Amino acid sequence: YDHSGQMLTSNEVQSFPVPVGSSKLFISLYAFEAYSNVIATCTSNTEDILNLEDGFPSDPISAATDDTTLLGFLPSANATSVICTTQGDDGDLDLYLSWDSFPDPTDYDHSGQMLTSNEVQSFPVPVGSSKLFISLYAFEAYSNVIATCTSNTEDILNLEDGFPSDPISAATDDTTLLGFLPSANATSVICTTQGDDGDLD
Repeated sequence: YDHSGQMLTSNEVQSFPVPVGSSKLFISLYAFEAYSNVIATCTSNTEDILNLEDGFPSDPISAATDDTTLLGFLPSANATSVICTTQGDDGDLDLYLSWDSFPDPTDYDHSGQMLTSNEVQSFPVPVGSSKLFISLYAFEAYSNVIATCTSNTEDILNLEDGFPSDPISAATDDTTLLGFLPSANATSVICTTQGDDGDLD
């Protein structure tokens, strides 16, 4: 599962971001003990998130001490890594980043906590991740900070749905990267390789 609540009652609360590209949430209520007359509710929430464009600097951002500014970034489809930077002349911001969830100072995938407003973080894009969420926490008030995130790409061969690739060859210990975007209504995917020699994993 992606999220779960396992309290010792029938009262559960889960809050989480909507991953980019996701459409429908499926929910399973498992009766660890029999229950009756339970009411289930899901509610959409929206927040004011500044979405960064790939490789383009943000407008200047300012914040008072202890304020948090939320940013979002969608890497390019063939991105293998991302670099995010902040640049500012005053104050002290801490940079927290998480894939597909909102980061905070106690829960994040990556962070930069220099004693200035200038931070740099570079990291790979995890398989299956879609959107990067960024939290700028003002450890000290700052002004006119510029935030930028940029996708880095390697040579990835993108497969078309149901069509075989061109022939692929590789020397021992080489790695070939492929990408595949399932159709919008796909419920499962099958991937195959066929060859007459060698051994690939």
